[in-house]
Amino acid sequence: MEEKQKRIEFLEKKVQTNRLIEGYVEHYNNVRLNSATGYITPKDMLAGRQQEIHSERDRKLARRAEYSLTENVASPFQAEPRQVLILLACLCDQNS
Repeated sequence: MEEKQKRIEFLEKKVQTNRLIEGYVEHYNNVRLNSATGYITPKDMLAGRQQEIHSERDRKLARRAEYSLTENVASPFQAEPRQVLILLACLCDQNS
């Protein structure tokens, strides 16, 4: 009986370990931005989306620069709280 319980515990730990590894691989390939590839996920790199992603980031940065000029904001450190929230929203958009 004790041997059977040990085998069950071993199999449960194995399943838990496999889930942890799968979660890590999922995060590594689909969420984590890689500096060596221009801060693009490995999945997007393999799909050939790097140019599309960089173009979208450039567009957002240009929009942010235009906003800074029209709102007369030199840097986020001189901005009003509302402007900082808008800047953070723009940065978060870059990661999606």
